[in-house]
Amino acid sequence: MLRCIKKYFVLNPFVKGNIELSIIIITGILSYVFNFMIIKLFPVINIIGGVLVIASFLFHIYCEKSHREAHKSTGNIQKLVTYGIYSKMRHPIYLSIIVIYVGFSLFFNSWLSLIIAILFSATWFFSAIQEEKGLIEIFGQEYIDYKSKTKWRIIPGIF
Repeated sequence: MLRCIKKYFVLNPFVKGNIELSIIIITGILSYVFNFMIIKLFPVINIIGGVLVIASFLFHIYCEKSHREAHKSTGNIQKLVTYGIYSKMRHPIYLSIIVIYVGFSLFFNSWLSLIIAILFSATWFFSAIQEEKGLIEIFGQEYIDYKSKTKWRIIPGIF
């Protein structure tokens, strides 16, 4: 069981993200349709959620332009990217995914979807930790130096 969980954390980020986002969206739609665990701030919360999704999606695209190998498994990454947004945080794409999750949950007014989004967001923190172990194996001292210069993994000032 523990081995399966560890494998999930190092799953291809594109696959992992699509699985989790699908669950969040389906849960949000079901909550809305069945009026279950609804956040009672309509339409303000929907607008905030929509803005978060759009802004985070644009941020995601910006990050991917800098790091074209971002959706590959750690072992397949050929180049270490240390410039642009990657000079401020080591996993900005993970931040964009987390904000997209929260944005969709708010867009659908769903507490249940929001709880699931928070749980899935935690998996990205653990994935970042696991990924960094692999990147140290691949890039060695170069990645260790990058880690010392770029203090934050996902959320500047927090983690």
